[in-house]
Amino acid sequence: MLKFEPKPTTKDELLWVVRTIYVDLFRNKLIQFALKMLFYGSIIMAIYQGVLFLYEFEIHYFVKYSSMYCFTCFILLAAYSVPIIAEVATTAFTTIKCWKIDSGGALVENKIKQEAHFTNIITAINCIFGLMVLVLFIVPFEDDNDFYFLFIAFEKYFPQWQQLLKWGFKAFFPCITILLQAPFYIVIYACLRIKFELYMWMEFLKNLNIVYEKSDICELVHDSEYQTEISKRLRFCIERQEHIYRSLLLYGKKYVQQLDIYIFAYAILGSLGGISIIFVCISFEGNFFQGTYLRLSALTFVTLTTFMHVIWAGQSVETTSSDSYDILKQCDWFLWNLKNRKTYLMCLNYTQRPLKAQFTQNVSINYVLGFSVVRTVYSTLTALNSLRKASK
Repeated sequence: MLKFEPKPTTKDELLWVVRTIYVDLFRNKLIQFALKMLFYGSIIMAIYQGVLFLYEFEIHYFVKYSSMYCFTCFILLAAYSVPIIAEVATTAFTTIKCWKIDSGGALVENKIKQEAHFTNIITAINCIFGLMVLVLFIVPFEDDNDFYFLFIAFEKYFPQWQQLLKWGFKAFFPCITILLQAPFYIVIYACLRIKFELYMWMEFLKNLNIVYEKSDICELVHDSEYQTEISKRLRFCIERQEHIYRSLLLYGKKYVQQLDIYIFAYAILGSLGGISIIFVCISFEGNFFQGTYLRLSALTFVTLTTFMHVIWAGQSVETTSSDSYDILKQCDWFLWNLKNRKTYLMCLNYTQRPLKAQFTQNVSINYVLGFSVVRTVYSTLTALNSLRKASK
C-alpha cells in the first residue's frame, strides 16, 4: 500500500545510455577542447564557402553545395552550444528532488523501467545508425568534390598535400554525428526525467481514497478521522506537485532564457538544412550509389528518426500532465469537507494547464509542432521544385 509520507530521493540514472553519450560525454574537458577545434574549423569552412557563393553564384553551384553549407553552420552552432546545453541540463535537475522509482509502487516502477529501457535501446540504435552515416561521410567516392567544397581548394592551392588534407578534414567526423544528435537527445532526456516524476506523483492521486473504498459513503462524510487523513494526503500531493511545477516553471524559465538564442538558431538551421538535403535528393540525377545521394539519404533517415523521437518525448510529457488533471476530476471530492475541497481545487487549478516542453509562448515540442514542420518543409520543397522545373 502506498504511504503518503516523504519519499527518499535518489541520483540513480535509468536513462544511462542517453546521459552517458549525449550529456556526460560533452562535459569532458578533452571533448570540449576537440569541439573548440571543430568550432574554429567550421568558421573557416563557412566563411570560405560564403565567399565562393558571393564571388561565383550559380543555381547549380548553390544546389550542389547548399546542404553541406547548412551542415557546416549546424556543426558550428552545435560545437559551441552543446557543452553549454549539457551543463545546463545537468544543473537544472539538481533543483528537482527525484524520488526513487519504487516510490509509486511496483506497477509504476515496472512502467518506468520499461520506458527507460526502451529509450536506451532506441537511443543506442539511432547512435549506431549515426555512426554508419559517419562511415559514408569518411569513405572516399568519385564525386567527393561535388560534396565537400573544401576539396576543390585543397586541389587548387595544395595539390601535393591534397590527400593528407582531405583525410585530416575527415578526421573530425567521428564526433560530428553524436554532436549533431546531442541537442535533441538532451531534450529527450529532460522530458523523460520529468515524465517519470509525474508517473509516481499521479499514482498517489489515483489512490487518494485508498483503504476507504468499501466504507459507507454517508459515514465517511461525517467521519473526522477520514477527513483528517484525506487532508494529510492532499497536502502531501500538492506539496509534491508544487515542488515539481515550481522547479520546472521557475528554473526552467531561467534556463530557457539562457538558451533561447540557441533554440532559435537550431530551428532556423535545422529547417534550412532539412529542406536543402531533401531538395538535393529529389533533384539528384545520376547513380543511386554515388556518394552524394547515399550520404544525404542516410543523413535524412537519421535526422527523421531523431526528430520523431524528440517529438514523441515532448508530447508524452504534455499527455501525462493532462492525464493527471483527468485523474483529479474523477476523485471522490464530494465526500470531503469544505477545507479539503478548497485544497482539492487548488491542486486542480495547478494541473488545469498541462506541462509542456515549451521554448516560447507559442512553440512547444509536441505533435502540433511536428505536423507544422512537415507542412512547412513540404510547402518549401514544392516551391523549390517548381523553380527547378521552370529553370530547365
